[in-house]
Amino acid sequence: MSGPSWRSRIRAASLLADVDALQGRARALGGGEGGILRIGAPPQFIESALPEVLAAYRRARPGVEVQLVEDGANPLLRRVQHGELHLAVGVLRGEEGFQSRLLYPLRVLAVMSRGHRFAGRKSLRVTDLANETILMLAKGFQTRELFEEACQAAQLEPHVLLESRSPQSLVALAQAGLGVAIVPSVVKLDLSRIALAGLVHDGRPLGRWARVAWDSRRYLPSYAAEFIEELAKYMKRSYPGHRLKSTRDIARPRDTLVR
Repeated sequence: MSGPSWRSRIRAASLLADVDALQGRARALGGGEGGILRIGAPPQFIESALPEVLAAYRRARPGVEVQLVEDGANPLLRRVQHGELHLAVGVLRGEEGFQSRLLYPLRVLAVMSRGHRFAGRKSLRVTDLANETILMLAKGFQTRELFEEACQAAQLEPHVLLESRSPQSLVALAQAGLGVAIVPSVVKLDLSRIALAGLVHDGRPLGRWARVAWDSRRYLPSYAAEFIEELAKYMKRSYPGHRLKSTRDIARPRDTLVR
């Protein structure tokens, strides 16, 4: 798509979002409880965490229609900025204009077959993968960005067999012995069928805390704020990957709003 037409599309989406926000304000002032809540999240988070949260939220707010968008965190955050989404789940890395709430620690994992030479390791340095075939997520996923940045810092050029938007496809190939899958700890894993290790770079575990983020410059409906509370409450009980000890190595940052 050409530059001018792309910018026109963004402006149109932003105008529609502004209209939607004004309608939401009007409903709130009028005491209305209905509305549309637009949430973006990576596919692995939708699979592992959202079903139970959404079921509880729907019981509490039956008048709210929830619309989901599946993508990597980077494009989702852009859609929040453009007003196309109310909320996005992902790892924020200094982006401006957002407020956020801490959710859970995310560790970058190396998943491999049980017969792999590294199968007995609990952790691996990024440089340990120099001679391995790598299976990794497509561009736009922040797990990939963290891994690529660590590789660049270590002056390592990974040999990549596949870039995919499906973490489960990567895990299936790794299980079959076709490479080492680089995936986030939020992915559902059958530990009886694969081996995994937490990645380490520069002596520190590779990972960050995930957040739910929204645009601080836009109106946030009360039903969106209630969803944030429901999501945060669920994460305290059972966040994705909580059974993996390696996620506990990711230091918790100060629970402040990112601006």
